[in-house]
Amino acid sequence: MHGNGGFFQADPGNAVYVCCLPVDKIDRQATYINSITGISLEKAAVPMHVESDREAMDIALGSVGLVSPDEAKIVRIKNTLELEIVEVSEAYAKDLQNRNDLEIIAGPRPNRFNDANDLAPIKG
Repeated sequence: MHGNGGFFQADPGNAVYVCCLPVDKIDRQATYINSITGISLEKAAVPMHVESDREAMDIALGSVGLVSPDEAKIVRIKNTLELEIVEVSEAYAKDLQNRNDLEIIAGPRPNRFNDANDLAPIKG
């Protein structure tokens, strides 16, 4: 199974956390063949599975270490094919203010979660 968004990546071994991924739908045979062919067996590892975006973010931000959640530099993308509009954390936005090749189209706002504790889709 290949994802294109959220916390799941094309090779599950590169993702640390996945949200709402039907783990039983992973094509294990294809994953194993790809990891063996690439001489990278660790790529076949299944990441931690959580039930919501909020839970994944809490775990990820709690495991960063010396950086507090408020100081974490986060980029959220719609999917890997649509990178024109992204959301960034306030900590990261400070680094982007002087970039002439980027346009800031909205100011800071809190993360928006639905009733299932998943992030609202990126608009644009």
